[in-house]
This record gives sequence, structure tokens and C-alpha cells, in this order.
Amino acid sequence: MTQENPTGIIEPEIDEETAIGLPFKVILFNDDWHSFEEVITQLMKAIRCSFETARNFAFEVHVKGKA
Repeated sequence: MTQENPTGIIEPEIDEETAIGLPFKVILFNDDWHSFEEVITQLMKAIRCSFETARNFAFEVHVKGKA
């Protein structure tokens, strides 16, 4: 089931009991084009995580090449 917010964007309902939304995976690869700040900002938007979590993912990608 979906619900409409005031902006007119239709968003899926989230099962509040289990906190599960749509199933998704984010795969992140290291590159030489994006700064740590850009990656952290985009991760925070994409997966709705804290700055600390996004920074940890960015560092993991920097060290391991992907996460």
C-alpha cells in the first residue's frame, strides 16, 4: 500500500513493527573523483544513516575498495 505526502510524491508504506521498507542493497566502489565529504553526504541521503555511519562506510570503501 502507498500513501501520498503533501508534495505529491507517493511513498511506500513501511512496516513500523519490523522497520522493514522496500528491499534494497547499496554497493559502493572507490574512485578518484568524489571527495569523502561528497560520499558521506550521498550515503546519508541514500540510506538515511548518521554522519558517523556514513563516514565509516566511506573509510571502508577507501581502504578495501568497496563496501
